Parts: sequence; structure tokens; C-alpha cells
Amino acid sequence: MTVEPVSTPHFGLLIVDVEAGGAAQRAGLQVGDILTGADNRPFEAPFDLAFSLETGGSVAQLDVLRGGRAIVCEVDFDHSAMESVVG
Repeated sequence: MTVEPVSTPHFGLLIVDVEAGGAAQRAGLQVGDILTGADNRPFEAPFDLAFSLETGGSVAQLDVLRGGRAIVCEVDFDHSAMESVVG
């Protein structure tokens, strides 16, 4: 999964690419989703996502905006693939 920071109209990380067969796709994340945070921590930069995953274990409950609606996706990340998250 590749993300970019966004600030309008919501702060978060815009998903710009989802790897076929990867953890993000398996969790149902889609290009265009905005990751707004996890565990009551907001995301403003790709590092925020990587830090949250490294300190919170391999399974994360991500807060997501999709089409203006807030949803939660549970993602089981492979930590060996973390470099692809931060670009």
C-alpha cells in the first residue's frame, strides 16, 4: 500500500496504491480511502502509520474515510513489508 498525506477536507493519509494480494487489499482497503488514524492517534504523515503498526503489533484497527463515511478496517500487516507503507 502506498499513501500520501492530505489535509483537505480531512487530515490523514490518502491511499494511492494497493498491492494485489497484500494486507491492505485483504482487509478491504481501496485506492481513494483516507486513513485518519488508529488507536486514537491521528495520521498526518506516512511515518505515523508505520509508527502505529510498529508499536501496536501486527494487527491494526485503522480509522478510514471512504466516500465521506467513517469506517474501521482491521488489517493484519506483515512487518517485513513496512518499507512499502512509508514509500
